[in-house]
Amino acid sequence: MSAELPVELTRPGAHRAQLAFLADADGAVSCALQPIVETNTGRLHGFEALLRGHDRMGAANPVELFDRAAGLGILAEFEALVQRRALAAFVPLRGSGMTGPLLFLNIDPRMPPASALQSLSERVVAAGLPAASVCVEISERLEDLAESELAAALRRLQDQGHRVAIDDFGSGASRLGMLAEGQADYVKIDQRFISGLGEDPRRQLIVSGIAAMARRLGLRVVAEGVENRAEYLACCAAGCDLVQGYFIARPALPSGALPGGVEISFPHLPQPGGQSSGPAAGRPQDAAQLLAAAERLEPVREDVDAETLFALFRNNPELDVYPVVTAGMIPCGLVHERTLREYVYSPFGRSLLQNPALRFSAGRFARPCPVVEADAGADRALEAFAAAPQAAGVILTRGNRYLGVLSAQALLSVLHERRLRQARDQSPLTGLPGNHSIAARVETLALAAPHRRHLCYFDLDNFKAFNDRYGFRRGDRAIELLAEHLRRGFPESDTFLGHVGGDDFFAGLERLEGTALRNRLTALLQGFATEAAGLHDTADRIAGGIHGHDRSGAARFFPLLRCSVATLELPAGGTDADPEALTSAVAALKAAAKASPDGLAWRCQSDGDAGA
Repeated sequence: MSAELPVELTRPGAHRAQLAFLADADGAVSCALQPIVETNTGRLHGFEALLRGHDRMGAANPVELFDRAAGLGILAEFEALVQRRALAAFVPLRGSGMTGPLLFLNIDPRMPPASALQSLSERVVAAGLPAASVCVEISERLEDLAESELAAALRRLQDQGHRVAIDDFGSGASRLGMLAEGQADYVKIDQRFISGLGEDPRRQLIVSGIAAMARRLGLRVVAEGVENRAEYLACCAAGCDLVQGYFIARPALPSGALPGGVEISFPHLPQPGGQSSGPAAGRPQDAAQLLAAAERLEPVREDVDAETLFALFRNNPELDVYPVVTAGMIPCGLVHERTLREYVYSPFGRSLLQNPALRFSAGRFARPCPVVEADAGADRALEAFAAAPQAAGVILTRGNRYLGVLSAQALLSVLHERRLRQARDQSPLTGLPGNHSIAARVETLALAAPHRRHLCYFDLDNFKAFNDRYGFRRGDRAIELLAEHLRRGFPESDTFLGHVGGDDFFAGLERLEGTALRNRLTALLQGFATEAAGLHDTADRIAGGIHGHDRSGAARFFPLLRCSVATLELPAGGTDADPEALTSAVAALKAAAKASPDGLAWRCQSDGDAGA
């Protein structure tokens, strides 16, 4: 029997079934490691330890094996065995020091949290690993039996330097309380939301919503169970920071240490460019101004000792905060000068700092701060800052790595400049952006992306005759009415609506499925036609139109006012297109839309069209 078995279970009188189970597990169980990869860079971020050998013990899956151990009253002993195997598999791949990938290690929440997490921390130290190299996963699949005790234990674990992840997010008992209390660093979205993500708009909405919420809280999102290219690209487009699954790499049993300097790579993955944080995701116009306004403060590593941190503030008295990052430049938060003063001027605080056993470091002093990708734009930064009113500002990243700190004052300055720019370009009648903003959005939509994009050109049919008959005030009301229908028809925050001028409008749409968009456009045109009929006099409405003159001066009968729309679809993938060619292509469809009985004209752009 292996020396790994706990002493109390090797003594005479120990329950025979318990001994048999642990003896079988000792010979059968191993841990495979599955890579977790960053979507923006394609680089390895960490490994999740996954139990293997359950089939050799007659279990259908690893969960069943843990359930058996729990039923026998030896869950803690079995968990200890699995953890030791996982750490032993991970050590050769980690290397020494603070750098290297993380190990994501799941803890069964049925065990007493305080003792379970303390035991794990001791095993990490025994394996010669820094605490920051292990991320503890708390699953949503099982109800926690001691919520308050778990919260306290997790706080102690984070104080030691460990990371914490909420595993299987959305699969069971909600861990939103952990998010609210700042007790998590990662959110791992359950595979049920990732499966079929590329073809399911509802799942896309859910995943992108979780990613947006997590980003505003300074958390990182891991998509679990990514099994094909479509799911991978959809995860990137939804804003997931990290991915794992069979499409990335299958779990493997490490065969030994990697040669020095060799980096694990994933050449089969689509290139990082053009994903969720790149221009293909619709980079806002103010992203460049946001980055220019940020202070490029030199960050402090989380393992820097307290004395070095004090010296930095003494030597730079003009600074109130210092950003703290991991060895991989991942933001941990901000250290406030006033926080250090509380320790320096407090007798209790000084005694803590002088205690060598506590080993205070910069990471211990770092306070949470909103983290936003620099290319996300001022709106995203403002939302993140508003969600954390006590924060000193916002940390900007690119590819999830630290770039700079945006103070509250700098953020307000960027927003003020944007409002001035928008006011100059805005239509005074409808309040929608004008041609300058429309041109910028077309340039963004023209870039290759992993999702569909649509350019829609709306035009009022028979408007000249209507305006001549009833005057400009009623004509303006018809234009305002169409703008109202566009806003109601496309309420999504990432949809762009613009007023070209006169009775022409533009919509730039992303990630909408073709059939769903057709149905929405049909409903919009029908709804507008119904309301627009009420703008005509009763006699004209009964007659079905008005008599007037066309642009050549010829007298003719014009049907009631309606709207037509020309739509150009850009398929997922492909290559960059020429924005001017796209604008010309959608404008050329206007005649077909006006001639159509339902007012719709649709064309799908191929890679060979429009300068692609």
